Amino acid sequence: MIKPIKFTTSDKIEIFGIYEKVDSELNALLLHMMPATKESWQPFMQKLAENDISSLAIDERGHGESTMRDTIFYKNFIDEEQQAKIYDVKGGLDFLKIRGATFDQLFVIGASIGANLSIEILKYHPDIKKSVALSP
Repeated sequence: MIKPIKFTTSDKIEIFGIYEKVDSELNALLLHMMPATKESWQPFMQKLAENDISSLAIDERGHGESTMRDTIFYKNFIDEEQQAKIYDVKGGLDFLKIRGATFDQLFVIGASIGANLSIEILKYHPDIKKSVALSP
């Protein structure tokens, strides 16, 4: 069952997500494209669960529920604010790790801007061996 979650990044931004936990060691972190939200991953999350893969989809800062009451909105971002989304990814990884995920059993999957993030996170976590970039 998909459940809503939230966590706070290391730079103090509240990030909202949806989490589907199954009885398996495999996990996926899902990063959406612009201007999509975490909900765009729901059908895929259901397919992952059917194949024994837990998944977390997040609203990157400035998107969906992670807009901080409209004070943080992706259309107004400068480059540095876009680049700070890597903290959202790191926070998502921390969320999964606390729940037993290991990086050798983790997929990071992103579309568009999420694809760029799915590649960028590898330089911080070379122990993550599986990344999928859709139209980077």
